[in-house]
Amino acid sequence: CLFMNIRGHDKFEFLLVRDREGITFPSKSSQSPVHAMFIIISTHDEYIFYLHSLIWIIKIAKRDDFYNRWLKADNIKELRDIILSSLRK
Repeated sequence: CLFMNIRGHDKFEFLLVRDREGITFPSKSSQSPVHAMFIIISTHDEYIFYLHSLIWIIKIAKRDDFYNRWLKADNIKELRDIILSSLRK
């Protein structure tokens, strides 16, 4: 999860990124490729909503079937359905 705090008021963006092949970030230790990224961009006045979004991310990522469903989804609609169905349970 990446968080960016921006200037202004009443701004909140939640971006989801998937890369089936995985993204490898430079590091001193070898790491597994990253297939899912959650990016949050918000203003300081949206801090409480930011905290709630972290809870949602944890709920989504902890589901046993999330990783496989995320990689197998064929389109944006399926990715959105995975996220929304994870939040309902």
